[in-house]
Amino acid sequence: LPDRSFEASELKENEVVDTRPPISAEATDNTKEAVKVKEIHVRDFGAVPGDGKNDLSAIREALKLAMEASPAKVVFESGRYILADEASAMSPNQFLALRKARDITLEGNGAMFELRNPELGFLAVVQSENIRVRNLSINYDPLPNTSGRIIEFDPADSRVRIELLPGHPELDSEPLQSVALKAWMCLHNPEVPGRLVAGANNFIRLDRFERVSPRVYDIYFRKGSASRFQDAPEGSIASIIGRKGGAQLFANRGNRSILYEGITVYSSPELVFVFVDTEGITLDACHILVPEGRFMSTNGDAFHAQNCRGPIRILNCTFEGQVDDAINIYSKMGLVESLGAKPGELVVTRKMAATARLPAGRFLKGDSVVIYDILNGRVAHETVVSASETAERRVQLASVPDSIDIADNERFVLFNQSLCRDVEITGNTLRNNRRFGVFLKASDVVIRDNLFDGMSGTAIMISYEKHYWEAGFSENVVIEENTFLQAGFEAGYLHNDYMGTITALPGAVEAFNGLPALDPELNAVEGIIIRNNLFEDPETKLILGYAEDIEVIGNQLRTHPDFSRRASVISAQHVRDLRVSGNQGWDD
Repeated sequence: LPDRSFEASELKENEVVDTRPPISAEATDNTKEAVKVKEIHVRDFGAVPGDGKNDLSAIREALKLAMEASPAKVVFESGRYILADEASAMSPNQFLALRKARDITLEGNGAMFELRNPELGFLAVVQSENIRVRNLSINYDPLPNTSGRIIEFDPADSRVRIELLPGHPELDSEPLQSVALKAWMCLHNPEVPGRLVAGANNFIRLDRFERVSPRVYDIYFRKGSASRFQDAPEGSIASIIGRKGGAQLFANRGNRSILYEGITVYSSPELVFVFVDTEGITLDACHILVPEGRFMSTNGDAFHAQNCRGPIRILNCTFEGQVDDAINIYSKMGLVESLGAKPGELVVTRKMAATARLPAGRFLKGDSVVIYDILNGRVAHETVVSASETAERRVQLASVPDSIDIADNERFVLFNQSLCRDVEITGNTLRNNRRFGVFLKASDVVIRDNLFDGMSGTAIMISYEKHYWEAGFSENVVIEENTFLQAGFEAGYLHNDYMGTITALPGAVEAFNGLPALDPELNAVEGIIIRNNLFEDPETKLILGYAEDIEVIGNQLRTHPDFSRRASVISAQHVRDLRVSGNQGWDD
């Protein structure tokens, strides 16, 4: 990071100098004067760490002043701050919010935030620019999830009895009580916090639960699910997760230039770092960890980016014990709501759960667009955006063939190929996550020098899903100099033809779930290089398909001598131009 040092004696009280150039176009007229940054201390508003009081109102007042006086730095102190009570008026699912803010830094200085409402996230950043959040940690009390040791298993009755672990909330407390029928469970290894039980399923849907005695519950699961427990050793940990939706820990929407640095997270009610329609994202030295006495960390993905523009940087982070994916990057399909007066003019909407609409601004002039035939799984036409009016969601496409009834949004959707590009994932540790390590639907990506250890599913999944709204094509992806220790030990992934240590196969997730395969001629994955990686898992396999221009070169498979080596490491179908050479430990 650039040097931000200054001489305090030369400044007025509560001011520092930030020598960054302004990032908005209207502010780049070659000014040579340093920008004065107002320093705002939350202590001055009554937020004193360690005093046992609710600091929410004081911190909100400090943020309000920062938005009015930007550029500004909000300064916390080392120690514990408590956030309790209701959500912010500017965001219904988070304690704190920055809206239409610019040039603001939240400097934690090692502060620990204890969140007392397990149904709210920490911070929402909306329609803002140049926001930095640094050097703080977050925990919940009570937790937004619970875990217990299995003390009895009755497969005939589709029931397990658990005794809750110390420090974990009752299953009939909120928010778990109100989401009981939507809650789900996974089984954690009692010897390795965060890691799932090998050979058991990583997702078990609950039917109901009953309190037997204080801290003891009978949990009933869907009929026919008994086999999901068959490989669970005695004393396995059952973790119960319920997500209401919306309470992301850090919710970012419609922003430009966002940095999170030095953030440590021990728990979250939903996904952790979530970005929607945001341009310029950096996550540096952030750590999601499983604390002592627990067996999981957060209820959702660590990093989740939807419809974002690069650069996207995930650097030097640790993602441990999430009960979903570590990293998920994708673009969401656009639906044609109506036709405009001009040829090629469309009103575009993005729908999720049938009703919710994402912010406008996805399609900009010059963006590359694919018109995709979702029923037949093939590209119908490629074009560009010649004009757009983001406020009214109007998009003018340079060309639309007469043969395409683009208003038929049951068949045709739009993908903006200019989104989710310029991604770097470097120097991270991804450890003991419930499902995928990296779930990628993005292009121009480098995944380098990361450690993947204990993914119950695929370590790196590159897959377009035509029936699933988390979609997007992938091209120009380099996977190099990573270490893969163990992946794919969940029951559904073992001996599965669609799931590998690395999978580059459009439709893999849907095929895994029994949906029809894609058109073999679809090039939804193109230009993948898997180079100079170390694999130490005897079950290592690379699944490649419906793809073009794949290179597997210079990798090493090193297994323990007690393990037998897999006869075939690479499984390829419908791959055009596959080049394999110089790999050690398996036959090319």
